[in-house]
Amino acid sequence: MTAVLVANVRMLAVELIRDRAAWVVAVGFPTLFFVVALPDVTAGEDPASAVLGQLAALAVLLVAVLQLPARIAHERASTWERFLHVLPGSPAIRVGARAVVGAALIAAATVPLLVIALLATPISESATTWLLWSVALLAGSIPALLLGITLAYAVRPKAVSPVATLVFVPML
Repeated sequence: MTAVLVANVRMLAVELIRDRAAWVVAVGFPTLFFVVALPDVTAGEDPASAVLGQLAALAVLLVAVLQLPARIAHERASTWERFLHVLPGSPAIRVGARAVVGAALIAAATVPLLVIALLATPISESATTWLLWSVALLAGSIPALLLGITLAYAVRPKAVSPVATLVFVPML
C-alpha cells in the first residue's frame, strides 16, 4: 500500500509543480503582503513576529481552504478521475496523498516569508524556536487541510469555489 501512496503523492506533486497559478496564490500573495507591510514591522520585534504569524496562517488558509478544494473539484469533474478509481488503492490513499502534497505546498509557502523576515526585520530567534514554529504551523494546518478536502468532496464541483469562499472569509 505504501508504494501506491508514494505513487499518488508523486503524481499530485508533479501536477502541482507544473501549475504556476498554484504557486502565485500560495507563495506570492502572503509574501507580497509581508513585503508591503514591511515598513510597519521594522519598528520592533513584536510587530514583525505578529505579522509573520498572521501571514503564515493566511498562507495555510489560502492553500487548504481556497486552493485545495478548487483543485480537487476540478479533478473530480475530469474523466481522468474516473480512470483513477479502477487503479489499485483505496480512496483513503488518494485523500492521504492530497493531504501530504497540501502540507508540502504550505511548507513551501512559508519559506519565503521566513527568509524575508530573517533578512529584513529585527526578528532573531534560535534555530530550535524556528523548528518548533514550523512544526506547530504544519500540525495546525492539518485541520484546515482536512476541511478543504471535505469541502471538495461534499459539494458539487461547480459549487466548491463559492462554498470555499464562504468558509474562508469568516476565518480571516
